[in-house]
Formats: sequence, C-alpha cells, structure tokens
Amino acid sequence: MSPTRTRKPVVRGRSRSDIVVAVAVGLAIVLGTVLLIWLLRPGSAGQPGSGGLFTRQPRATLFVVITVALLGGAIWWVLHHRIRRVSRRVAIVLSCVVVLGGAVVVAIVWPGGVVHHWESQPNVPVSPTPTAPTTPTTAKQAAPTTRP
Repeated sequence: MSPTRTRKPVVRGRSRSDIVVAVAVGLAIVLGTVLLIWLLRPGSAGQPGSGGLFTRQPRATLFVVITVALLGGAIWWVLHHRIRRVSRRVAIVLSCVVVLGGAVVVAIVWPGGVVHHWESQPNVPVSPTPTAPTTPTTAKQAAPTTRP
C-alpha cells in the first residue's frame, strides 16, 4: 500500500477580478462586433430605407457613436483620476453634462446640419395622361394575297 499524498495548496494564477474583467472585455468585443455588423448591413437595391443605420442615416449615427464614446471616455477619466474638490458622483454628472452640452452645440454648428431639412415639393395637380381609344380586334383577319 502506498502512502497517502498530502494535498498542497495550489497557487492561483489569476485573481477572480482579473477573470471577471477578461470575461467582460471579451463579451464587450463580441457585442460590439455584432452591433457594428447590424449597423453596417447593406440595403436592398430596390427598397429605399432598407439596411443598417449607417446606411440610412450615416451622419446622425456617426454623431451618436462619437458622443457615446466621448461619454464613456469622460466617465473612465473621472473614475481613474483623483479629483479632490467634488465627489466622484458630482464629477461624473458634470462631465456628462459638459459632453452632452458640447454634443448639442456641435450638432447645431455642424456644416450641413445633422438633420437635413429638405425643401417641400410644389403641389402640382396631376392630370391624367390621355390614352388612345381602343378598338376591338376582329376575329377574321384578311388572308395575305398571293399572286401567281
């Protein structure tokens, strides 16, 4: 009979928080890829308004994506830098207000505007197109004449 082995404590390679962060980043990459595929899908040639948002409304969608990225960057910066004058909650709220206020200003002064206002088309009455009168075709058609 062999002697029993004593169990030695196993040194863990990574902490639980490292594993949670890795899983969250992997999930964010997959969800971001799926979102981009959905936003960038091409439209059908015969159907107007089909396709993803980047196909239908590229300026507005790009504007929203940049604004959300700036919001995320501002919140990340506030959380990773020590601000002594105000609490973190107040700093996050203030940074969000500044970014959203800047986004509104940019939307207003963006050349050509984020939302296009198309000129209305004149109301021209549509007149029916004249059609030629139809004559019924006869069942008997003249046979071609042949000359001897």
